[in-house]
Amino acid sequence: MAFSGSLDASAASEGTNVSPNSGNAFPSLNGDLLLGEIVTADPATFTAGTGYQIQEFVPAEPSTKLVSEDQLQTAIGPVSATATLSAFTPWGAAVAAFKSAAGSPPPPISISVSPTSASVGTGSGSQNFTAIVQNDFRNGGVIWTVSGAGCSGATCGNVLQT
Repeated sequence: MAFSGSLDASAASEGTNVSPNSGNAFPSLNGDLLLGEIVTADPATFTAGTGYQIQEFVPAEPSTKLVSEDQLQTAIGPVSATATLSAFTPWGAAVAAFKSAAGSPPPPISISVSPTSASVGTGSGSQNFTAIVQNDFRNGGVIWTVSGAGCSGATCGNVLQT
């Protein structure tokens, strides 16, 4: 986040239903950090809005009345904080969009794998791979899968990362 002047846009709203929505804020840049807060009058189970990840439940589940959620803005345009509640209750919702220190979108996540290729004999060997993930602010890491079971030849299997 930028050290000064980092607030790019904000919005807040209130209502009584199971679908809190802060209303639209209009950030000036793509890639802002979006922070959403949803508060209810009565305890409820919260499900994060599309693209958001809930970071805090206050108090802890199942008696939650306040959640904090966040995400990085993926496309320029209006943004809002949303959630789904398990019960019909009065709520308040707010979203704040914060510029990065660079004033531009964060760099994309990149993955490099070493070695880039390897050969392993059928049923008799193993191969270690190392993945280096950069700019993965949520620490999602790498999920490995291998395809090619039951095939033959020099290019039998493929390792895929996501």
